[in-house]
Amino acid sequence: MPLPRRTKVVPDLPRPLNPDYGSGTFRRRLTYRVKAGPGGATARMHLLDVFHDMQVVIRVEAGRVAAVDGAMARHPNTTCPGAIAALQDLVGLPLIGAAQTLRQAAMSRHCTHLRDAASWVLGALERGEPDFITEFAVTDADAADRQHLTMTTNGVVRLALDLEAMVITAPAALAGRAMFGGFGRWVDATYAGREADDWRMTQIAFFVARGRRWRVDGDPGIAVGVEHSREGVCHAFTRPSFPDALSIVGFTRDFSAGLPPVEEVE
Repeated sequence: MPLPRRTKVVPDLPRPLNPDYGSGTFRRRLTYRVKAGPGGATARMHLLDVFHDMQVVIRVEAGRVAAVDGAMARHPNTTCPGAIAALQDLVGLPLIGAAQTLRQAAMSRHCTHLRDAASWVLGALERGEPDFITEFAVTDADAADRQHLTMTTNGVVRLALDLEAMVITAPAALAGRAMFGGFGRWVDATYAGREADDWRMTQIAFFVARGRRWRVDGDPGIAVGVEHSREGVCHAFTRPSFPDALSIVGFTRDFSAGLPPVEEVE
């Protein structure tokens, strides 16, 4: 099957190229913990990767979202934490269907990654899932734009993909499937429940991994307003934050050699 034309999902960034790109690996970890309590349950997801260290905590009682909290220990732009407040829109929603409601919310109010984490927490709560740790490893693209992606959950490999120009080439059953341009519609039509969330996690991990191509945290910080094509994509790129928010100097980490030990946050 001929590969479709490459979809441009990352605008040309006004930043220097990462001299180490091509020899490293992007890694992301999602740590989900849930505790049952009187009348409900409290669940937490910690998201850690090259560009982010954040978490969301959701309490459900009597079948509804009773409380939501979020935190950002490391984030790309100065105004990112302002998106935490938008999670309060979830309070009072029925747990059944809340994840879908959040996925359909206007991204201009949210941090993409905090919203994703909250939707995955809501889905896991709705399904009554136990604790899990899901990790992604995405190799830097080689000269032919080939990459390999692996997803493990609780130490077991659940997905291994070869890709070229952002299109799956192996396994054969998925060959020709582009990671963007209709991918979300394919997931919605093909999968449900945890399988669908796994694919959503996979797509965003692959997307974020592409950011390793650039040095995005240099000194001085850069105003996000120089990336005109991204206006409206998330809270930090939406007015009034846009165009005055600044990228944070030194916020990235290189986890090519492996992620740090899991921190159990209470």
